Amino acid sequence: AVPFLSPDLPAKVPGLTDRPSLAAFVGTVFADAKHGRMVGRSPLRELLVNECKWPANKDACELVTDIDDDTTTISRNKVYSKKNWDAMDRVTKLAEKAYRKARFAFCPWGDVLSRKSTFDALMQGSIPVFFEGVMADQYAHFGPIKNVSVQIPLSVLKHGNGGALKFLRALPAKRVKWLHLNVLRLRRQFHMPDSVDGYKPGDAVDNIVRKVAAH
Repeated sequence: AVPFLSPDLPAKVPGLTDRPSLAAFVGTVFADAKHGRMVGRSPLRELLVNECKWPANKDACELVTDIDDDTTTISRNKVYSKKNWDAMDRVTKLAEKAYRKARFAFCPWGDVLSRKSTFDALMQGSIPVFFEGVMADQYAHFGPIKNVSVQIPLSVLKHGNGGALKFLRALPAKRVKWLHLNVLRLRRQFHMPDSVDGYKPGDAVDNIVRKVAAH
């Protein structure tokens, strides 16, 4: 996944105190609605969405997904059809709203490790949440991703271990504030404008090329 082109610099976004939700998840769970084939053949996404739907977590999450209610439903075939730009625009606006309201953004892997949602979350000031493994390494070319993200051990998702939301709630407030400030300070390194005019030290591609050249 790479950042989408944008004509604008990262927008001014809400601070932590103006984010009522703990976490957001934007994305599909089932790649094939008819046969129920999970994205990435993994139950991780479904586990996260279901955890967000627990009564105790009712107000903890912002969800834009294909197993949510009708107001935020995503149909992969419908949205990504070239003939349905209205649906794509609607989902983009819902995603932006979700990330602006949440302190953290779940970024579980899909059919590949990297995800567009990581960049979308950063642009809206939401802290990306990865899961045990090498996911964060996919973004290290852009900047110090581990200074702007959280990694959750998969073991916490097992029955009786509390879940991902409990893990996030247990993070010290001082660390959450540090992560969020880093997101605001460093997200420009993960941004890709449609022009580098007046945009120094360059866009995300420039950063990658410079780092490759340096090695």
